[in-house]
Amino acid sequence: MSSALFPLYAHRVNKFIDEYPDLQYNGSEVVCVVCNKKLLCWKRSMCNAHVNSTGHKRKVRGENLYIEFMCNLIFMLSACNVSFNVVQKQPFRQFWKKYIPQWKLPSSETLRQYLPQVRRGLDSISQPYLLACKRLQQCSGDTITELVKSTLEQFEISNGQVLMFVSDDVAYMIRAGHLLKSVYPHLIHITCIIRTLHLVEDTIRKCYPQVDQLIAETKAVFTKSPKRIREFHNLCTGIPEPPQPILTRWGTWLNAVFYYVQNFEAIKTVVFQFNSKEAECIKKSQQQFQNEQVYADLQTIRKNYTAIVIRDAIRQFQNTSLSLMESLHIIDQLKTQLQTVGDKIGVIVKEKFETLLRKNPDLDRLRNIYTNSVPEDPLTEFKEHFAYASLTSLDIERSFSLYKNIFTPRRTKLQEKTVETHLMLQMFNYASEGKPELPSEQNL
Repeated sequence: MSSALFPLYAHRVNKFIDEYPDLQYNGSEVVCVVCNKKLLCWKRSMCNAHVNSTGHKRKVRGENLYIEFMCNLIFMLSACNVSFNVVQKQPFRQFWKKYIPQWKLPSSETLRQYLPQVRRGLDSISQPYLLACKRLQQCSGDTITELVKSTLEQFEISNGQVLMFVSDDVAYMIRAGHLLKSVYPHLIHITCIIRTLHLVEDTIRKCYPQVDQLIAETKAVFTKSPKRIREFHNLCTGIPEPPQPILTRWGTWLNAVFYYVQNFEAIKTVVFQFNSKEAECIKKSQQQFQNEQVYADLQTIRKNYTAIVIRDAIRQFQNTSLSLMESLHIIDQLKTQLQTVGDKIGVIVKEKFETLLRKNPDLDRLRNIYTNSVPEDPLTEFKEHFAYASLTSLDIERSFSLYKNIFTPRRTKLQEKTVETHLMLQMFNYASEGKPELPSEQNL
């Protein structure tokens, strides 16, 4: 049709097109948003014919709901770390046929095809979520910098909008923060405070090697030994099993120390019920329980660090909704309490904590901005944006565990983009605290 006729038809179509909410007119053609197709509907009768057609009614009744249902199914399977191949299993097919017979069961390939659309649906939801997860051939400050820049450019985030970079305290992340500051003029770099507290806890552990050996050997006594665990429950009714601290897991070592302070004699009695010739760990554990210095060190730790909030501070910082004022108060409170420990080891621990705080690139600057101590700082105008600034990289640390769990012996050929999408959806679900705003069909 000649474009010269468009004005004539436009005048005609504009008179009645508002009567059809499923149809849109852009001045040159009519489009059905439900059927996603262009129509030659220049008369009211032609529009009536289309909206009353069987195909259009079928899509209005079920297609939109089916797509939304399928997207939510994809989200659920991904967030629960369930392979899409589950739809091919006979029990799943029987369940579907029994309870959802009106809808066709999508294949695993169909679910994978819709996975990118579910990912794009997160863009319209006002909630923080993971933006990228990449495998780097070489982990350095330069590669981290390029990854951050390319990711933010992909999401059209301008350089002036980036205010904070929270990372680990390893050397290449410190360098990455330095390089990123030359790109983003308002950037503040903070290293994870929970990591700082963990290093303080590790310093205490290294200063008491005999207590550390007691905990490690006793852990080995009960690890993978149901017989010894049964004996423990028979002799220590009402006492929890000895903790099994993991040195890379925050706060677990101090928790184990206070457990042995409270239950020293009871655990000692159980361990001496075992034959020392049965295992080397039993022999070494018994030797440590007999060592008077171990008991004295446990009491020293109890005296010096029970009232100090290292464990509580780690637990509090795991709450990502902490305000900046609350976070700074916890740091100041811990610093004050560490100063009350006057023995040689206490001085070492206090100096370690203060050194780590000084090495935190912009923690003091962030404090000054928030308290308005340095009014001439150009970032003072962004003070309100830092009110709930997180001082931890907790969510990213947890994403590492989720990333590891995606892979199984039967799930080793996932493409990097697919793994990234699965991790994004799982982290989104985790941040939602089990109540996610699911991507709907109009978000896609």
